[in-house]
Amino acid sequence: MAGGTQKLIYSLRWRLAVGLSLLVSAMALVAGALSYRTAFQEAHELQDVQLRHIARLLDPHKPVLKQDLDTESDENMVAESTATIPVSDIVVQNINSPRLNLIFGSPIAQHQLQKYAPGFYDFNSGGTSWRVYIHAFHHPDSRVVIAQQTAYRNHIATESARNSMWPLLALIPMVWLFTGWLTHSLFRRLQQLSNEVDQRRENVLSPLPTRSLPSEVRPLVEAINRQFIQIQAAQEHDKRFIANAAHELRTPITALTLQLAQLEHSTDDEAGRRALLAKARSGLQRTQQLLTQLLDMARAQNQHTEPGSGTAMLPLLRGLYTDLLPLAEQKQLDMGVLSTSDYTLAIDPADLRSIFKNLLENAIRYTPKNGRIDVACTTAENTLYIRVSDTGCGVAEAERERIFEPFYRVAGQSENGSGLGLAIVSTLCQKWHIDISVDNTEPPCGLSVCLALPAGLWQPSKAA
Repeated sequence: MAGGTQKLIYSLRWRLAVGLSLLVSAMALVAGALSYRTAFQEAHELQDVQLRHIARLLDPHKPVLKQDLDTESDENMVAESTATIPVSDIVVQNINSPRLNLIFGSPIAQHQLQKYAPGFYDFNSGGTSWRVYIHAFHHPDSRVVIAQQTAYRNHIATESARNSMWPLLALIPMVWLFTGWLTHSLFRRLQQLSNEVDQRRENVLSPLPTRSLPSEVRPLVEAINRQFIQIQAAQEHDKRFIANAAHELRTPITALTLQLAQLEHSTDDEAGRRALLAKARSGLQRTQQLLTQLLDMARAQNQHTEPGSGTAMLPLLRGLYTDLLPLAEQKQLDMGVLSTSDYTLAIDPADLRSIFKNLLENAIRYTPKNGRIDVACTTAENTLYIRVSDTGCGVAEAERERIFEPFYRVAGQSENGSGLGLAIVSTLCQKWHIDISVDNTEPPCGLSVCLALPAGLWQPSKAA
């Protein structure tokens, strides 16, 4: 029961139906109350108009008015039965008629009425409330009293007001039924779509149909379809990544297996064993480097972005230069930083180190002997540009976008590599919202990788 109640509370369809029903019901009640009040007042006004018209139609010389001017004894008036005096109808009497005291149930009613000027009055006499209209003819002494009991007037007005309010009250149940049917019809397509999604298998990522959907819901479904496309692309990317990783790992492992087999059968040639051990050691290093880059790639893809307190760029580069100096010395490369200003970068230190380390390793690997590798920094329009340039062979324009794909290597290169370095850099740059671009430098046509850090990710170092 509780689950059903919560379902109704959080159901958009039921909330809309109940909300509309309550709104329309409240409006109908307010309209009914206003209609009742208006009809009640109009009924009173109509009866006042009726009194006025009757007064205007009267002839002061009619016997019915003239006979009241005759002198009658009080005994005769008192002897008349009050039952003969109309209560619910309109009373018409000359203002000088002693019968007014008997009609109004008070011995001073005539005297009080004679004090009133022509017009409408609410007159209380003998415990009864009356609506009185005094009309004067051409002669001031020719005045007529036209009266009607207030209770009777209220009864007529109430009946008229009730009759005007009943249609609105009868409309409320019809509104409830129509609102329920309308909301059910409008949300039927959403229910069908929900059932279709619920019946899908987990590997089905085809777009949801948007035909005949309400315009308010269609953007949500289109956004879900875009997410399906992205998930499908991510799955395809992961499949290719796993396949390429397996291929890259299989190659050195196969080589190590063959080299170990050769070592088992090589018992006499010491130099041959040493050569095989050197090859095995090299293969293990390649495998270790590949595994390290695979772990870096996984960490870059899954770790959340949390801006650090700030990392100084120049000390980080000096530490990397020290670590990579043996590789650079093997090829007699000149590595330098063409910037005297230091900057504090609000990037996770591990991610920042991975970005620069992969860029520098890639530059060292593809720069020929006696080449040069430079890191330069410039600022423009609140953006810090960090450019890593080398004097290698560069990359053709058609291949510049693909070099950021995992395991992609430029054709014709003899250097050993896994093809993950720039892919890791690209993934980390996307995570930190850093724009990365690649271009060839001026002759001798080396490669230049430029990182554009927006405002908020950098600031001039205080020590600069």
